[in-house]
Amino acid sequence: MDLIGPLKKTLKDHQYVLTVTDLFTKWVIAVPLKFASSTEVAEALVPKLCTFGMVRKIITDRGRAFVNELNAHIFTALNIKHAITSAYHPQSNGQVSVPS
Repeated sequence: MDLIGPLKKTLKDHQYVLTVTDLFTKWVIAVPLKFASSTEVAEALVPKLCTFGMVRKIITDRGRAFVNELNAHIFTALNIKHAITSAYHPQSNGQVSVPS
């Protein structure tokens, strides 16, 4: 899981994209966001977590939108392991990371 942006604002004021890629099937989910806040990321992510069956593990970098108390509570409540990688480390988070 990663964030892309900030991008040029859309007509609906979205300027970020939350990208989630299943590492096994390579299925991609992209959700437009107005802000890169932890609250907006959590609100976009929770409905997607069980689309094809509940996920067991989420891999993100150390971005504040992912590593925060809100997501820690959500992941604990849903029994999801949160694996945190080094920032800009494509060997571990390269499925969704965009080169700069």
